Amino acid sequence: MVFFMPKSSNSISQEIADLERTLREALKSQRTVEEDILLLQREIIGKQAEKKDKEIIRSKGNYNIKEIKIDISLKQKEFWALKGENL
Repeated sequence: MVFFMPKSSNSISQEIADLERTLREALKSQRTVEEDILLLQREIIGKQAEKKDKEIIRSKGNYNIKEIKIDISLKQKEFWALKGENL
């Protein structure tokens, strides 16, 4: 037969202290992860705003390109019309 010795109050106190230390470390790790998540969310919001700005710039650029193409086309028609008159 194996008999178990009852634990002393000192050993139980030490176990409690160890568990509390483990809990503090876990809570500290959890806070660190939460802070990391918040930083990532801020970065995402910043990137979304940056993307929106780039999309606006692209849209303006596309408009300008279309406008230039129209101007080129009009100038080419004018050129050929004048060229045809001089023949």
